[in-house]
Formats: sequence, structure tokens, C-alpha cells
Amino acid sequence: MGDTVIVALITGIFGLTGIFLTRYLTVRFPPKENAKDLDKQPRLNENEKREALAAILKPSDNRMEQYPDIKQYFNHQIDRCLKMFDTNFKSDLTLNVNVRKDDESGVVKSLCGISYKIYKIQDKYESIPLFFEDEATEIISRKIICPEGGDVPIPFKKTYSDKDKVGGKDAYKLVYDIPKELYRHPFLTIETEFIEKGCDHWFQFEWLSLTPCDGVKLVLECGEPLIIKKYMVFDNAKLYTIDFRDDKKRISVSSYKWLNAFTGITVLVAEKTG
Repeated sequence: MGDTVIVALITGIFGLTGIFLTRYLTVRFPPKENAKDLDKQPRLNENEKREALAAILKPSDNRMEQYPDIKQYFNHQIDRCLKMFDTNFKSDLTLNVNVRKDDESGVVKSLCGISYKIYKIQDKYESIPLFFEDEATEIISRKIICPEGGDVPIPFKKTYSDKDKVGGKDAYKLVYDIPKELYRHPFLTIETEFIEKGCDHWFQFEWLSLTPCDGVKLVLECGEPLIIKKYMVFDNAKLYTIDFRDDKKRISVSSYKWLNAFTGITVLVAEKTG
């Protein structure tokens, strides 16, 4: 992301007239005679980016009079803007979940398949984290799919020695480093399939995105004698389209918008009663 992201973000979100902004950037980036020279313009360093944002994103004198600590909120938003330059994200995110009651054990289980694309940050890929609440989660497969085809298996030895907080809960963590020989690709597709166990008559599916994502589609289906009892989206409901079937056997939750980190979906599946 270049410095133009700051301009677009500020003018787009805050609706500035652009007079002050144009004047500021003209001083910072004197225009060159040849348009081709635009690519050679110097980039702002971290302190200069903060200075540019702080010069524009600041509360009015009236708001400062009403509540002096409002400045801390503006500083928080500046910090969020700056993190955009180093924040990993994903796209083409799909989750397919099939919930069934296991005849042999009598336990409700879910088979979940997740697929998404990841992209490089500063010419390299960040490690791929995977979190589970239950140590008994069984990973079926994990793999990287390259743009031109070909699979690279991801080792998934159960080394749940590390625990971390995710969404305020303890979770077991698996981390995989992308091999450097794959850095030549502009993006990679990650596919994971795993089984989670519930109780004898219910199961609660939970998904939480650790990074921003360009849309998501979740499809969850359940078999007899199970139905979907409740569901909840932990985000602005207007960003999502929800299709909940009348027989309560299937739900589809989709969004085609950019979603912030820690957006989430939870679905409670249980046996029919009465």
C-alpha cells in the first residue's frame, strides 16, 4: 500500500474538501514535469505518515472543549490507519461445515473445510496460524495450492504445547511457516479440513477471522436428528446476507464486503425437542 492509500482513506471516509490535503502533499511531494516521475516520488517513513495523518485527523476545537480526551480516540484511529501497511489479509474465504451425530460414539461432530487466499506483506508471507478451542480436534488435511496448480502439504503434527488468547478465550495454536521457495508466487491458496467434537446432543460451531478479509461465505448443514437452534454474527449485520432454511437444517452466511479482523460467526446445532 502506498501513500495514496492515506489520501484515499481520508478523503473517502471523512469527506474532506481536499484543499488543505492538496496543499500539504504538494509541499511534501513537489510535482515533477514528467508524469512518469510519479513512480520515483519518495515514500513517507513511519513518522512522516503519522505526521500527515495527525495534521488532518484531529478533532475540532469545539469537540476538544467538550471532551479533551477525544484526542485519544483520534490517535487510536491513526494507529489503525498505520497498521494497514503491515496487516495481513485474506480473500476468497469459504467455510463448508457438515454436522452429524456419530452412530458409534453417540457424539455430535462437525467436518469443516476452510479455503482462502493469502498475500505477501513486504515481499514475504507471514506464518499461517491455526487455532482450536478443543485439543481433541482432528486435522484431516492441510495444504497450500500454488496459482499454477500443484499442492504442497502442510505438516500438522499435533504439537498443541502453545496456548494463546483468541477472542478472549484460551485456544490451542498451530503455526506453519511458508517455505521461502513459494515467495515467488503473488498469492497462495490455503485449504484445511478438520473434525471437531461436540457433546451427545449438541455442537456449537465458532469461527473468528484473525485478519481482515475480503468477504466470506459459510454454509453449514446438519443431519437427523439435529437442527440449527441459534446463530449469531459478531459484526455489523448489514454487511451480511443470511439464508436460513425453514426446516432449520441449513444456513448460509455471506458477505461481499471488506470485513475487519475479529469478525465472527457462531451456530448452535442440537437435537430436535418435542
